[in-house]
Amino acid sequence: MIFFGEKVILKVRKHPLVFFIDSFFCFVLLCAPLILLGIAFFFGIKIEIPRENIIGLAIVLAISLYYLYALLFLLFSFFMYFLDRWIVTEKHVVDVKQTSLFSRTVAKQEIGRIQDVTAEVKGFFQTIFDFGNVYIQTAGEQERFVFENVPDPNGIANTVMKVIDQQKQKPL
Repeated sequence: MIFFGEKVILKVRKHPLVFFIDSFFCFVLLCAPLILLGIAFFFGIKIEIPRENIIGLAIVLAISLYYLYALLFLLFSFFMYFLDRWIVTEKHVVDVKQTSLFSRTVAKQEIGRIQDVTAEVKGFFQTIFDFGNVYIQTAGEQERFVFENVPDPNGIANTVMKVIDQQKQKPL
């Protein structure tokens, strides 16, 4: 694949578990009313929504808006997960940061300006599921690129170091 006229070495997104954790809250929001209805049914409480008057229509509208909000939250979480990415080419490291639904920041740094690459895996879940952060220290405006919650951070750090070594060995 060609990106900025360069060969792409690595494309990275956050670990899928990060999206799962974000979407779990939405799942709880979607299931909470059903659980409450189940509890009411278990205790014999009969819940009827009157359909003939304005109160019944308002209740149906409120429930519909509640589920719409929960589904929009899930969709927003997916877009933030999918559009946030890091790309390593043969000459650059690119950080595409989706800050909101219609706002994106793209930072690009030359491979030759990278001074240090560090992989960090902290905690029980990151160790078990093999994800963590990769820190790339540069000599540019943005002093540190952070690949947050990426799968196999040690492998990514090693790949970036290999690209740096290959770039240094190329004749000027």
